[in-house]
Amino acid sequence: MISFAADNMCLAEAASCLGMKRQRLSRLLPFLCPNARKSTFHGTPWLIPKAWIEEWTGKLNALSHYKSIPSWAISLDQLLRYGPLDEHRVCTLLRDVEFDLFPPIGLYANSVGLAGLLFDRCQLLKNYAGAQRVFYSIPDAASRLGVKQEVAYALAALGLLEVEMNISGRRQAQGVSASSLRKFQSSYVLASDAAKTLGCSSRAIITALLADGIDPVAGPSQNNCRQTVYSRKDLERIPWLATLNGPGPEGVD
Repeated sequence: MISFAADNMCLAEAASCLGMKRQRLSRLLPFLCPNARKSTFHGTPWLIPKAWIEEWTGKLNALSHYKSIPSWAISLDQLLRYGPLDEHRVCTLLRDVEFDLFPPIGLYANSVGLAGLLFDRCQLLKNYAGAQRVFYSIPDAASRLGVKQEVAYALAALGLLEVEMNISGRRQAQGVSASSLRKFQSSYVLASDAAKTLGCSSRAIITALLADGIDPVAGPSQNNCRQTVYSRKDLERIPWLATLNGPGPEGVD
């Protein structure tokens, strides 16, 4: 019998706890649980952190329980079975639920795990059944950010550039949404961009910020990111960088 680390679950155990089919959960895991990791054990392609499962269990237990599904509501099980949301939109919905951005109305008591999540049908369709969002490959995202591809991959590895699993039918690939690009631009500043704005070198910017007690959030010594990156909030505290305190470059659509 395979022995797993005490802080991980195999795919079958996680699927049972969450009330999802193993095949579906396996497809969604790269997006739903970034800390899940591929396994070399026979029969379990994934190892899923128990802490993540326990967080979901606690969230589900805290919801109001319904003995029947109200006529104006829809369960996650119904969404998975009959639509109208595709798997990518279901992923987005679950991530929003996890981070309390779109709270469910309760839990259908006759379902297991996530399948029992109940939502206001009209509100859910309004928020998630619109036009499909635009996704870019990481190389395309790099081009739009004006950086080399290896820099974009490093930013993604550090979690500064949010990468999502774009699912279309049976195909799945990592992508960066337009909103993720805008979020990066509004949250971070490249030292090279600051240097261009101020008409000086990147080295001068980095040295001056270090003297002011400002450390970068990414750089050559952090995940081999070849560009030095700062938090825009940190730079807002520096008077001589007032010209950089805008929302960031435009043009991402």
